[in-house]
Amino acid sequence: MAGHVDCIVTSNLQDFPSDVLAPFGLEAVDPDTFIINQWDLNPVNAIAAFKRMRARRKKPEASPIDFADALEIGGLPTTAERLRAAAELI
Repeated sequence: MAGHVDCIVTSNLQDFPSDVLAPFGLEAVDPDTFIINQWDLNPVNAIAAFKRMRARRKKPEASPIDFADALEIGGLPTTAERLRAAAELI
């Protein structure tokens, strides 16, 4: 509340029921949905951020597809799908 947030980003949605959060104007959002929402709000910044993240992977270096695959394994399937579609940009 002090941070003026709109949502709580968590993979643990069951511990943040909407009926408890709603009176505070909050919602719980899973990380994959949060990232896609940010991407939709500002695609240029999102793609640039993913490009920087991929560039930091040095050992081993990751192709755009490898990077997307790693995110999917990490629980971000929709983000990975979006990155595969934008592979030439990252």
